[in-house]
Amino acid sequence: MFQLAINYRSHAGIVDCAHSIIDLIMIFWEDSIDRLSPEMGIVDGVKPVFFNNEDHAQLKRFIFGDRGKPIEFGAQQCIIVRNETAREKLRQQVGEVGLVLTVYESKGLEFNDV
Repeated sequence: MFQLAINYRSHAGIVDCAHSIIDLIMIFWEDSIDRLSPEMGIVDGVKPVFFNNEDHAQLKRFIFGDRGKPIEFGAQQCIIVRNETAREKLRQQVGEVGLVLTVYESKGLEFNDV
């Protein structure tokens, strides 16, 4: 089987995060996907930050910063949520900040910051 081992599209932080998720899938559902060698990103980058529904304070600090004013989201930034319910809940917590898309809506789109 031929395998692509270098990811030219995403930086190493994202590639490593994706590999961590694949590792968990392999642990809990080992026969659900094919075993492949981990991909490598050719450019270093920061690891993604995930927010859960439990830590509202951390989410607000991220969006509003230390000064309490929302950070500016431009056309190249996006927040991705699981579904419409999660989007509405986020809007209730932090208001109308930036572009918030569901996973389905974001398919095929590209952003500099997600």
